[in-house]
Amino acid sequence: MAKLAKLPTRKLLSRRIWGSLVSYANAQDDRGKAAPHFQTLLSNCMDWIGGDKDDIAECRDMRDGTSLNDLASRHRTDIRRVLTWLSGPDQHSELAARAARFLSVYAVGVRMDISANGDYKGDADDPLLMEWPEPCESVVAPVCKFILDQIESHDIEGEALRDVIPIGLCGRSGCDRFFVIERTGRRFCSSKCRAGAHQDKLTKEQRAARMRKYRATLKELRNKPIRFPKRKSGR
Repeated sequence: MAKLAKLPTRKLLSRRIWGSLVSYANAQDDRGKAAPHFQTLLSNCMDWIGGDKDDIAECRDMRDGTSLNDLASRHRTDIRRVLTWLSGPDQHSELAARAARFLSVYAVGVRMDISANGDYKGDADDPLLMEWPEPCESVVAPVCKFILDQIESHDIEGEALRDVIPIGLCGRSGCDRFFVIERTGRRFCSSKCRAGAHQDKLTKEQRAARMRKYRATLKELRNKPIRFPKRKSGR
C-alpha cells in the first residue's frame, strides 16, 4: 500500500477497529477462544498503519515462535484495562497510568519505511511519499498505535471524546462487557442486560409481585377462547 486511506475511509476503518477491539476484549479467556477475534483486530490495525495481514507474520514476537493463541491471551488483560479506562476516563482514573504505559511501550514498535514517489504526476490520488510499515516488534504495536492516534484526535485536534473513542462498558453490575456506542445515552451492552439491570433494582417482594402478574397474564391468555372470523358465504 503506497499511502494511507483518505479521511472518510479512515473513519469507517476506525469504527471497524473499535468493533474488533470489543469482540476481542469480550471473548472468553479460555485458550483459543479469543484468537480469531485477535486475528481480525490485528489485520484491521495493520491496515490502519498501511500494511496488510501478511505483515502480521513478520512481527518479531511471531518470528520468535510465539503462537497467536498465546499472544491473544497475553495481551487481553492489558487491552481490557485500556478499554475500561477509555470507557470512562473520569470514572477509572486509577487505571490511567498503567494503560498509558502499555500504549507507550508497544506503540513505539511501529516504524515506517518512507521514500519519495519518483513517479509523481500531480494527480489527485498520486502520493508524494511511499510508506510501508517495517516489521513491528510486536503484533500488538499497530493496535496501540491506532488507540494512540484516536486519543491524539481528542487531545490535539479537539474532536469530541465519543466521536473518536466510542467505547462503553456495560452498566449492569457483574457484566463487564464492552460495546461500541451507536447512540448517546446507551448504558448497556444488550437489551437483556438493560432489563436485568432494572430487575436487579427491584426488591424481593417487587420481583415476586411481577412474577405473579406475569403468570396470571399467561393463565388468562391460555384460558381465553380462540375466536376465528366467520367466513363469508359465496354466491
